[in-house]
Amino acid sequence: MRAAITQQDEEFVPHLVAVTAGSTVDFPNEDIVFHNVFSLSRAGEFDLGRYPKGRSKARVFGRAGLIKVFCHLHSQMSAMIRVFDHPYFTIPDADGTFAIPDVPA
Repeated sequence: MRAAITQQDEEFVPHLVAVTAGSTVDFPNEDIVFHNVFSLSRAGEFDLGRYPKGRSKARVFGRAGLIKVFCHLHSQMSAMIRVFDHPYFTIPDADGTFAIPDVPA
């Protein structure tokens, strides 16, 4: 899988992504300011360093768990990545509806 968490208006958008272990998450910067995306989570510690508008960096998440994402330069910015070791998950729509197709008995 591949997902993205965009840095936009000094926020991470979306706030939550869900992927399977071994997936890549991109972190494009659409703000006019630099950001430094990082996590100290046991399931996926990383630090992407500072980078400007128009650049994107990525990280592969190999272990299942919850990754809490922050910006060193903007303390109000936070996001979460939920890494699963199975494909049976989804994120609900804005109205709360969801479907998980092809779930075995």
